Amino acid sequence: VAIEVPTDVVARPGDDRLYVVEGSGTVDIVRNGSIQLEPFVDLTGFVPPGNASCLFSMALHPDFDSNGHVYLWHDVSNAAGELEVVLSRITGSGRSQRPMRCRRGGEIQTATTPPGRSDY
Repeated sequence: VAIEVPTDVVARPGDDRLYVVEGSGTVDIVRNGSIQLEPFVDLTGFVPPGNASCLFSMALHPDFDSNGHVYLWHDVSNAAGELEVVLSRITGSGRSQRPMRCRRGGEIQTATTPPGRSDY
């Protein structure tokens, strides 16, 4: 397991893990200098492949351990095949060892940019 195209790193107070956002659509956990085998979030197949699209960043809700809310800023292809940048919320469990997986319809989109906008 290797980190290839990091776009963001998230740390939580009181947690020894780093959450490394990969442009390809995963969020990897680094603990004690080692990358965990299973990703924390896996959006592969959801974030369109290509140089212009990716998973940009992630934020954990302040009450993540209770509500499991994770916010992701990423690209999606709309019905016309155009790229839109979307802020989505997915829900998982706070201390789960299994990756959270996002499927079309499994996320709540909270904000969207118009197609073709590059000022995100």
